[in-house]
Amino acid sequence: MNRSRDKKYDVIIVGSGPAGISTAIHLTKLLPSIRNRMIVLEKETHPRKKICGGGIGAYTDYWLQRLGITMTIPSLVLKRTRIAIDQDGYVEYCLDSGGLRTVRREEFDEALVCAALDLGISVVQNEPVLSFSYSDEAVVVQTSQRSLTTRILVGADGTQSIIRRKLCRNSGIRGPRNTCMTLRFMTRADSRNLSDQRGLEAVIDFSCTFRHGIRGYAWSFPVAIQGQAWLNTGVGGFSTSQKEGPLLKKILTEFLAAQGISLNESPVEGWPIRWFHPESLFSATRVLLVGDAAGIDPLWGEGISFSLGYGHAAADAIVRALKSEDFSFTTYKDQLFGHEIGQELMNRLQWADKLYRPHNNKNVKDILLSLILPRRNG
Repeated sequence: MNRSRDKKYDVIIVGSGPAGISTAIHLTKLLPSIRNRMIVLEKETHPRKKICGGGIGAYTDYWLQRLGITMTIPSLVLKRTRIAIDQDGYVEYCLDSGGLRTVRREEFDEALVCAALDLGISVVQNEPVLSFSYSDEAVVVQTSQRSLTTRILVGADGTQSIIRRKLCRNSGIRGPRNTCMTLRFMTRADSRNLSDQRGLEAVIDFSCTFRHGIRGYAWSFPVAIQGQAWLNTGVGGFSTSQKEGPLLKKILTEFLAAQGISLNESPVEGWPIRWFHPESLFSATRVLLVGDAAGIDPLWGEGISFSLGYGHAAADAIVRALKSEDFSFTTYKDQLFGHEIGQELMNRLQWADKLYRPHNNKNVKDILLSLILPRRNG
């Protein structure tokens, strides 16, 4: 690609994960001519490491269909999901998984980028964005290699978004405390835990988290890596911070020990999640946030489907701005909340408030059952 320092763009998207690529593809569908005036910047090179549970469900498939993408990467279709609750006695509920499958995020994200490239979208890898400045006239983006000018900047650069941090500093708005800590542990499936792999069973355990006063859950998902059977296990707490990492590690240790797995077998990896909150910062003049940078599913911590959905909402707002020449994006938040992805995020926030708020300790079981039983009966 010609990395000209004086080229000006209509749209620069920072980050080539699901949110960034979805935004780019939806934009080319709504405004085909924009592909020559748009660029996606990625700080790493695909396939890049991505810590994630890797669960792909019906809502992800819905957005992939909206994008017109068929994923041909390896996946493992699960047969059932086991939900564990320990409140007034330990209880398990075994449900049909409803088509849930697991993938490796490295392969999933790379496939999305390949789909964008096939559409003629410019994706430049290994070029991190260092900073940017914006005004009523334009946004100047400084990367590790050059300066670029754009009319609109999209921050799709994850939970620890550089774009978000800059917007918050400039606005003086700190926003809600809506980040939480998550740990993941990958282990080869051997004679002790192979039953979950062979049974293709996902485990979601609320017992070990709520027992310690953590609002969240532990998980165990079978996954195939280069033809080998592995378990993707972890724990996330929606009321935790990085300071509570040791407690999460203790919970994870207990969860794995019940399955005969020792933490000494592999390293524990940690990463933060930013969950959706209506009081978050979503935009500024000429700048939009999408995906993890804006906030994902506050109920399950699932980010793939919602990041794909953000791309549709952002693309619509960008096309409106280009047509009207109004780049203030003062209505982006309202547009997002009125969009189907925003409505689903609000719906899940209401469920999360019921489930994870401390005053709801006594009816956790009822809340969980109201979430899972309709799916079970369906």
